Amino acid sequence: MYTCPRVSSHDYSRGSWSSSAPPDVDRYGGYLGWHALLVVAGQMLKTSPLHQHAWRDNPWAGFLEHTLLSRSDGLWLSDLTDFVPVEMRHSLAMPKRGARENRLEDRNLLMPILGLKAGQIRQDNLIVAGYWALPGDVNITVRTVLCDPSDALALAFATITGSPFFRWLPHDTNHIDRLERKMSVSMRPWLKHVEHYEMHLDRHDPYAATTALRRESPEDWVAAVPGVSQRDAAGRFWDGAAPAAFQAQAWGQKGGRGEDSWDRSGHRIQSSTSVLRELLRGQQKALVGLISARHFLRDKESRAGGDHDAFVYRTSAFIFDHHLRVRMPVNIPLRVQKAIAGLDDRDRSEFDARLEVITRLRTRKPSRRPRALR
Repeated sequence: MYTCPRVSSHDYSRGSWSSSAPPDVDRYGGYLGWHALLVVAGQMLKTSPLHQHAWRDNPWAGFLEHTLLSRSDGLWLSDLTDFVPVEMRHSLAMPKRGARENRLEDRNLLMPILGLKAGQIRQDNLIVAGYWALPGDVNITVRTVLCDPSDALALAFATITGSPFFRWLPHDTNHIDRLERKMSVSMRPWLKHVEHYEMHLDRHDPYAATTALRRESPEDWVAAVPGVSQRDAAGRFWDGAAPAAFQAQAWGQKGGRGEDSWDRSGHRIQSSTSVLRELLRGQQKALVGLISARHFLRDKESRAGGDHDAFVYRTSAFIFDHHLRVRMPVNIPLRVQKAIAGLDDRDRSEFDARLEVITRLRTRKPSRRPRALR
């Protein structure tokens, strides 16, 4: 079962057949052995009773779990895997370790990734969510959420006032519900994707990416908007005015071993500007997002704090109003800076705590300075 002309000698022992699981490298001999195992299992099931396992209520279902495909509709992961987008061939210039944060530079470099140029939309669709890898150990994350226009700036400030490691934007329903119970702020998730999905027989397919099971899609209430409907079983396209209302992509490839391993996988969803404009106008909402680039420093000598300080970042918040006018705040008001500085280290690293102190500022009347005597 280890025989395979495609596997080099140093990969001979890679993977395992323990617990009836297929190995990491799909060998030709293993392929034949796996089919033989299923033939024998079928013969035994037909002629012999199932053995009762002391720790499993349904051992046959547990066995089948490793032999079936990850999806129940017959599609393999390779059927769901897209080609790598052309622009993924290019990396992003990242700051050196210890360089001072430059929000203006970050904004200008990250803007084209979203589909913007000089603060203006330059194409018919915008990237509104995703996670993907670029060459040079750079990972890009994009997250967005809907909110009342009056809350948009507070959310944007809350995302970018923490240290780069702790900058993120809540976008799942459970977290947003907790936030709205604690403070007076409006947030509404509009995109979803499967965070954890168990993969089965096709998880080691060399022509597939596991990200194919984490493809983003519109929330149910967005999909119920007239003219928005899923076009294909994979969830790649959602109909609407040309171009597609939503286009979800998933791609990937892995290689190497140990510290030399690499993963250039990713998934993202694009929304047409016309559909996004109509959605924001109809809901009377703004779109708030965070785009983050993280660069892994493989050279340990270039790290300031050892293995725990192995990344450098670029981040930028962005806001779209219902006219799709974009705002990407760079300067943080002094009142907001002082409020965040007043938090202890633990709260300063929490999005919820940062947002709470920022929203409190809106309820306070700013003190008026006396006019200077002339």
